[in-house]
Amino acid sequence: LFPYTTLFRSMSYAQYQEYGNFLREYDLMELETNFTDQVDTMIYVDKEEKENIKAALVEFFNGKVTLTDQGLREVEVPVNLV
Repeated sequence: LFPYTTLFRSMSYAQYQEYGNFLREYDLMELETNFTDQVDTMIYVDKEEKENIKAALVEFFNGKVTLTDQGLREVEVPVNLV
């Protein structure tokens, strides 16, 4: 288990179409995605990278982003053995 910060993000469907590109670029995985009149999703971010990822999200979406820091959680992270 590793300590990760959970970031909650709300976005429009148009933004969500581009969101996958951001996740691939930063090697992140979305979790707990809910579709209503907007899209709400969570990502787990290494606590050391939290501020960098938040800044990158703001830049990627040209400041049109709603982020909520959900605090630290211990997360089991899959490891790829090469």
